[in-house]
Amino acid sequence: MAITKNNKWRKWRVGVVVWVLICLASVLTHATPPADLESRVKAAFIYNFAKFVEWPEQVLQGKDNTILLCAIEDTDFGQAFDLIEEKIVKGRKMVYQCCPRLSSELNVCHIVYLNSQDPKIIQEVLRSLKGRHVLTIGEQEGFVQLGGIINLYSSDNKIRFEINVDAANRAGLKLSSQLLKLAKIYREEPK
Repeated sequence: MAITKNNKWRKWRVGVVVWVLICLASVLTHATPPADLESRVKAAFIYNFAKFVEWPEQVLQGKDNTILLCAIEDTDFGQAFDLIEEKIVKGRKMVYQCCPRLSSELNVCHIVYLNSQDPKIIQEVLRSLKGRHVLTIGEQEGFVQLGGIINLYSSDNKIRFEINVDAANRAGLKLSSQLLKLAKIYREEPK
């Protein structure tokens, strides 16, 4: 008889603990500020973009076996990027680092994320990456027109993206047709 009471007591305690954990998870989920949630969604987009981009073989050759995501210094995505750090993309770990906007460190990046709203800064960074096999991602109206590859924007309370396919081609990056189907495509005017 004592064994049965102990089992019931244990089950009751486990039930209470599970209920408390569910309540706590619910409170924490609802306590996430919208801006933080938006940053997490954008980080997830960036992670998925990496899965649908093909870099030239020589770019991914190396001893470190990583895909380096560099965020320009004024990016406030640190915690959101922590969620995708160490995730595997194309058999490589994604690694995040913050960089000054004009730095030799940008030359080793596979992805450069720039959320600056200043067109002069955007042009400066894009110019410094000219001729490199770097996926550039921004979130400024006109980013793809300035030569950036992917621009994130909000429409109807959803994050959407546009792609400058000519800029991707110049960077030597092949974008999956699956990615292109989901994007608003921008083509540059012939010069």
